[in-house]
Amino acid sequence: MIILSLKTYKESTGEVAIKLLSCVKKISEETGVKIVPAVQPTDIYRVKKELGIEVWAQHMDPIEPGKNMGWLSPYALKEAGATGVVINHSEHKMSDDMVKKTLDKAK
Repeated sequence: MIILSLKTYKESTGEVAIKLLSCVKKISEETGVKIVPAVQPTDIYRVKKELGIEVWAQHMDPIEPGKNMGWLSPYALKEAGATGVVINHSEHKMSDDMVKKTLDKAK
């Protein structure tokens, strides 16, 4: 499996992400190699709906739904269609304690 991070570039956001991932979907189908995009939270629902492919979130916060403005809840990501999440990426480091809490919430 290849996890393809689209990061936050303009060239991989919104409609452009859909065009790019349409090509990725075709390559995945032709080669038999599972390629899962990790997209920005604002693109998760759209990618899932328009392309019907597995999609992961680039980050998640270990919170419960509630008054947590600006945080990414596991519940919201799942509702958007994410089936996985990248945790503790080198560009978004977390403490060991936060990694453990996030893993527990992601299950």
